[in-house]
Amino acid sequence: MPTYILFLYFIFFQTCFAYDYKIINPDSDWIKTNSSANIVNLLSQLRKTPQDNTLLLHVIHKYLRLKKYTKAQRYLKMAKARQINSHYLLLLEGIYLNRQRKVHPKARKTLYSALLKSAQTESIYYIEYLECLYRESRIKKGIYWIRLALKLFPRNIALLQMSARFWYLSGHHKEAETTLLKAFSLNDGIASINFNISLIYAHLRQHDACIRYLKLASYAGFYKKNLLTLNKEFNFLHNHPQFLLALDKILLNFVDFEQKYRFKKI
Repeated sequence: MPTYILFLYFIFFQTCFAYDYKIINPDSDWIKTNSSANIVNLLSQLRKTPQDNTLLLHVIHKYLRLKKYTKAQRYLKMAKARQINSHYLLLLEGIYLNRQRKVHPKARKTLYSALLKSAQTESIYYIEYLECLYRESRIKKGIYWIRLALKLFPRNIALLQMSARFWYLSGHHKEAETTLLKAFSLNDGIASINFNISLIYAHLRQHDACIRYLKLASYAGFYKKNLLTLNKEFNFLHNHPQFLLALDKILLNFVDFEQKYRFKKI
């Protein structure tokens, strides 16, 4: 079965985890010093020092984070024309390819090359490669690589959340629960983690635990009301008063979110 059909199957017929995916900053010192820099300032610096390859890579990274893929592609071509020998350039190219509407055949190979050449010292290389495997529905391969990644970065919350997604889709619900509870112990204020724990307990028909974590998710600002309707696991709670209270709070969070970002491109 083609990978895109499998992906659509997971989207429409399987449990929908809450996952706030963002391109993170690498651990490299050069990106830490400029991580909050405005793109306008970065471009101004690049015009003054056009030969600065590090700055060029930072501009590409910033455009990818802003989801301005046409702009990112332009500077990617510039970087490749300079023949910059950098595993980070491979990573940026892989991220760009993986953001295409259709699954790009080169994305996985590019991200895999970046992961190997990086000496596997930064979590972002694993996260982006695993995101690509998830998009291609390569669940078994994803579980293999997530295990390796968590040996190196056992307290990385993004990796723990991704691990739970792979475990859940493969039918290993207890492993998904354990992984999310570990992520919760590291940071109990992340809305998506609380929601996903609630989702697992809904699947296991543990009413009290399910509602407890759903309420925690709502207090943490969870606003994705559509996930409550997409996931049929919550159907048995639709008349529960505590569930309805949590739902009301999530609806209020959604209204606040829309008002905040009404004129912004998400």
